[in-house]
Amino acid sequence: MRLLLAGCLALVLIVVAIPIQANESWVLYDDFNGTPLEFLLGKPIDPGNWVPTASDTTRIYDYAREIRWNKLHLLNRTYGFSNLGSSTSTSVRLQFPPNLAPLITAMQATVTVTSFEVSGGGTVGIEFLPSRIRGGRLSGFFFNDIDPNYGRNYNAGDILAAIYIEGLSDSPQTLRVVAHVEHCFDDDAFCNNSNVIFKGDLGTIRAGETARLAIQWDSVKGQFLFQRGYTQALYPYPYTGNVSESYNPAKRIDVSHRAVSNGTGEVPVAAMDVLVDDVCVNASALSAP
Repeated sequence: MRLLLAGCLALVLIVVAIPIQANESWVLYDDFNGTPLEFLLGKPIDPGNWVPTASDTTRIYDYAREIRWNKLHLLNRTYGFSNLGSSTSTSVRLQFPPNLAPLITAMQATVTVTSFEVSGGGTVGIEFLPSRIRGGRLSGFFFNDIDPNYGRNYNAGDILAAIYIEGLSDSPQTLRVVAHVEHCFDDDAFCNNSNVIFKGDLGTIRAGETARLAIQWDSVKGQFLFQRGYTQALYPYPYTGNVSESYNPAKRIDVSHRAVSNGTGEVPVAAMDVLVDDVCVNASALSAP
């Protein structure tokens, strides 16, 4: 069992080097460890622990989803189109099993970006979008804030929260640890359209540097806690009073990219190579019957 110290704040703040108290203890879910031979050669991903998924694989030129060196290895190299105004979004991910996902209110893992590349960025419609890479992303739909008595369609009203390592084509040599919360407002099944209601910056990080990332939803206090080591961001969610289970309660780890053309004829690229280890979840998720 892995324990993570935590504390609480009254406002949306970033705090450095302050121990914080978790809502409940952490339980190790998957450390990806194998035999000495499997450390060298790799071993299969446990199908009882994970469900492999991906999106828009036609634009992913190289990808990996495997266990190597007793760690989960995720790679996504996406190329966009060269014509101005085009945007390509892709994802390589592992999801928690659907019977477990609704019980998970907290996720934690150590994440190392071993290499990355991002280029392009341009105007799509009337909005300028940089190319974007997001790796080691711990994310999930935690609840829905539309009163179920009034009905809803698909993901409308679902609350998506995530913590990840991000790079943008605006500053292609810089990686940052970012936390955010989104509100799904369109009636589609995948929350493709949403409104970002919180974004927290947990500092820069270098390729090769390992970070322990965590995300927790405290339903009693009504707040999200994001953590990078002892650095934290807290977001008290403004309750409407109508809270129910998400339409899509999926929880996952992924490497997701957006490649946007800059109109120069060059093909934009969004690539990141990530190692993930020691995935933990809240204890009650694994103790439930």
